[in-house]
Amino acid sequence: MEELSNEQQRVLDHVLAWLERNDAPPIFILTGSAGTGKTLLIRHLVRALQDRRIHYALAAPTGRAARILSERTGDHARTLHSLIYIFDRYQLVEEADRQTDEPLSLQLHFALRSAEHDARLIIVDEASMVSDTAGEEELYRFGSGRLLNDLLTFARLIPKRDRPPTTRLLFVGDPAQLPPVGQSVSPALSAQYLRDTFGLSAETAHLRSVYRQRKGHPILETATALRNALEKGHYHTFRLPEQPPDLRPVGLEEAIETTATDFRRQNPSVLLCRTNALARKLNAAVRARLWGREGLPPQPGDLLLVNRNAPLHGLFNGDLVLVETVGPLEHRRVGRRGRPPVDLYFRDVELLYPHEKPRNRIRCKLLENLLESPDGQLSPDIIQALLIDFYRRHPSLKHGSSEFRLMLANDAYFNALHVRYGYAMTVHKAQGGEWKRATVVFNDWRHFRHAEFFRWAYTAITRAREELLTIGAPSFEALSDMRWQPAPSVPAPEQAAENATRFPLKALETYHQRLSEALTAAGIETTGVELLQYAVRYHLARADRTTRIQYYYRGDGQISRIVTLGGADDPELTQQAYALFERILSEPPADSGELPENPLLREFLERAHLRLEGSGIRIVHWKEMPYALRLYFSADGENVTIDFYYNRRGVWTHAQEVGRSSSGALFARIQSLLQADS
Repeated sequence: MEELSNEQQRVLDHVLAWLERNDAPPIFILTGSAGTGKTLLIRHLVRALQDRRIHYALAAPTGRAARILSERTGDHARTLHSLIYIFDRYQLVEEADRQTDEPLSLQLHFALRSAEHDARLIIVDEASMVSDTAGEEELYRFGSGRLLNDLLTFARLIPKRDRPPTTRLLFVGDPAQLPPVGQSVSPALSAQYLRDTFGLSAETAHLRSVYRQRKGHPILETATALRNALEKGHYHTFRLPEQPPDLRPVGLEEAIETTATDFRRQNPSVLLCRTNALARKLNAAVRARLWGREGLPPQPGDLLLVNRNAPLHGLFNGDLVLVETVGPLEHRRVGRRGRPPVDLYFRDVELLYPHEKPRNRIRCKLLENLLESPDGQLSPDIIQALLIDFYRRHPSLKHGSSEFRLMLANDAYFNALHVRYGYAMTVHKAQGGEWKRATVVFNDWRHFRHAEFFRWAYTAITRAREELLTIGAPSFEALSDMRWQPAPSVPAPEQAAENATRFPLKALETYHQRLSEALTAAGIETTGVELLQYAVRYHLARADRTTRIQYYYRGDGQISRIVTLGGADDPELTQQAYALFERILSEPPADSGELPENPLLREFLERAHLRLEGSGIRIVHWKEMPYALRLYFSADGENVTIDFYYNRRGVWTHAQEVGRSSSGALFARIQSLLQADS
């Protein structure tokens, strides 16, 4: 077994110490991004638990995630559903149409296990997928419908008792992945959610270092950049590096052919997208390559994705199965009183798991209606038709009787498997799994600068273990969509001459920029600037009144004194200008290495320095303003001030030149350099 890094060993020691402490909270949350070695740490933890003879259980939210966990730990992992729910008993809940007395809906409620269990620790991998909202399952409902709530109840953590709990929970997952559908956070990975919702405290640890043997891989580097953006809340830069063969863009035709070829070679890859409608089209295209033409029914060798938990067959939402044999199509038309009939399509199949040895075969019926549906779920009309069909096939059964429940739970048609083809799927469906090669299709996104897209992209990209192909990936950065607005008027000759002043020290440029801004705001015009021996003289005017202010500086740029000169014909103007000089020059210029505390502004300024490097254009000063960053630029004696504005989401929206510069050339050069692709 591979050795742990120092960071991983520290976290493992933390978990073991937590488990031994009687006063420790009942939950431990272990998080880390892709490549940080979470699964390796679980393997070492399992070994340590075995050595200490501590009973434990390994679990994951989906069958696919549980199988991956089993493969990587060498131990048996179960789905959370099979761990905490009873499948051989259920409660029947029916709803009928008051006018026609036909069934409208029905649910089979599977109860939560209440028997004592001896697991001192339950380890839940891929815990970001554990939901705490009741799903809208038309046929099956497990416990309360809230998986997290039921898991905490099963572990006897809620309702809280006076005595310490005997079972503890270790949640392991990646908080940057997509949260469960309908939730804004992954509740099992949120200490605040557990505290606020259940009154339970949790210890936490976070793995930050990318595991040494994969460090530098472009997929992980890209994932790390996206994770950092999510942590900072900055959604203004997205660019996937081209590093063939590990990460490269491809056309749609190549992606479809690659997926089909990989499947023929028994090394399946996957196409990932956002919507079920696009996944359906991609699946149809791959199957046309595999079987020679479009529109064929399921074929022996086809790959299917289980779309709904199927307790009767031991299959769970997200499982991938191969078709071994296919029977003839069975069509049933179900009439309904006062409503259009519904066509149901069934087929007998024999299925097996693609990588399981020995290959256990599952014989069942497929409900083919979902295969060609653009939606991810069956319509209420089809669910109702399944119920009506069952009732009409068993007219003598008494509703709600033991025999009725037994027949319903084992009826091949009512419990027919809900599947889609498994060559392409949504990223939500792909969570908990990974493939050697994955192709991510970005075409069904229209807007990108928000957390939902970044989290989706992160989850999609980290499904690829070794090779990532992309279709239509966007490329943008903070200034890509920024509107640039130069000052509307051409500067007067006097202002042009003033802007052409070449200051001997950078600090003096900074002072000049700040003085110009303050004087303009006060309605005072700078008609001329003279550079003297260790002194700078300003000629100022307002209307027909004039004055002169001069300051002296040392060789290090420090201001030694400020004086007013004779010839002034407006004492009020002189006094006001002197006060401005005194205020501005008493504030030391920003150090060239100084950066704003606001991380959004700091990142922007760092990028601007990098883009301007070698151009001869210098940023001599910056100023933070409400929803804006003001930068003072200087090059070849020309100066320009630009305000860069951003919105509440941290997106940079536009750049506005402040005041008037000697020409538009410097403004245009800055725009070109800052917007250039890097």
